[in-house]
Amino acid sequence: MRLTEVEAIQIAKQYQQRYPSLKHTIVRAQFNPKFNVVGEKAWIAIGVFELFGDIHEFFYVISDETGEVEYTFNEHGSINPQQ
Repeated sequence: MRLTEVEAIQIAKQYQQRYPSLKHTIVRAQFNPKFNVVGEKAWIAIGVFELFGDIHEFFYVISDETGEVEYTFNEHGSINPQQ
């Protein structure tokens, strides 16, 4: 692992600043040893938001090797929605 959970969250927050429609509150990040990213190892930063009284999740996929957000997806699996 090159990144820490704190670093992954910070990367997701910086990415979020580039896209005004991403207003999720990033609450945590989880390491995955095999994921579809450069170098296979990834951090998934998890953002939450409320819509009509329900809590929904949004995910930022960060390559542990490059330290960059490779893509995002929502709880329905749609890749890079709302950008």
